[in-house]
Amino acid sequence: MKKLRWLAAAGLMALAFAAPQVAQADDSCAPYLAINERYIDMDDSTGRVYINEDNRAMIPLRLVNNELGMETQWRPYGTVTVSGGASDKKVEMTIGHKDVTIDGKETTFGTAPVLKNNRVYLPARDLMQLYGVVAWDYDRVVIFTDTKDPYYYVTYDKGLWRITDDKIDTVALPEGMEVTRFYHKPDTVSRHAKVIDGKRYLTIYYDQNLSGVAQLFRDDGDHLTHLIRLCHTTDFTVDGNKIYHTMGTDAGSETSFIKPNRLLVDTLNDDGSRTQRAYDLDFAVNDASLSIQDHKLLVTTPDGSEHIVDVSTMTPDAEYNEE
Repeated sequence: MKKLRWLAAAGLMALAFAAPQVAQADDSCAPYLAINERYIDMDDSTGRVYINEDNRAMIPLRLVNNELGMETQWRPYGTVTVSGGASDKKVEMTIGHKDVTIDGKETTFGTAPVLKNNRVYLPARDLMQLYGVVAWDYDRVVIFTDTKDPYYYVTYDKGLWRITDDKIDTVALPEGMEVTRFYHKPDTVSRHAKVIDGKRYLTIYYDQNLSGVAQLFRDDGDHLTHLIRLCHTTDFTVDGNKIYHTMGTDAGSETSFIKPNRLLVDTLNDDGSRTQRAYDLDFAVNDASLSIQDHKLLVTTPDGSEHIVDVSTMTPDAEYNEE
């Protein structure tokens, strides 16, 4: 819980440089926030993020209290103190002044905290430098969590955003597919979005009717290429045209049919067809982490044990082909 609270803190404290195309916001077009894919409700009681006259995002102090789990203090004579987070920083600011003290050292913010409608607002851009990185959308000014991963994906409506280098790119899905859920949580991100041999892979739901089933895609820049269907609770890895995965740990009503020892290897053939081979190992693999080492599968089980699996020397227990 403490880790998740920090990740949420990093996300919101790492608010966007306000986009230059965004005009002064009012309630009808105010920016909105997303922390770990959770959109934050803002109302008059909490205050709303707004864009000031210098096109900078300003955060209501009460939202910092309510959503981040940070410790904050505001004294009516103008001193604001924010402390906590994984870096355990203590930031002291004064309303209307850019001079700031961070862990006892004096520095300067580019934007001063302000008191507006008897509510304290903190400068997002400056706080970002202390707690994380951020990406933004020029139309919505959406705020995302910094997970410290090399890249990050977030769903919106029925599409997908990719966040890299503090910016947002829209990524197109194959025709006929639309996102309904993306399995990406800070504590399991390595299972659902990873870089392998310089290529990006991710798993998403695109159809709510497929209980327990996700789809594996390769990120090819401006679009996603669909590879295979797999259980959303499985880890996966890729070696050339072979994709390794398992039956996972949860398949909804079909969970009782899961074989914990079953390893699945899908081969993507040059003619567009797919061959899947199943291997029953002598240890449980369904909750393991999968990676490639010297073109062999490295399986790391939850207890930390490592197993090298070379399927080229094994006879599959089942095989089927799919066009």
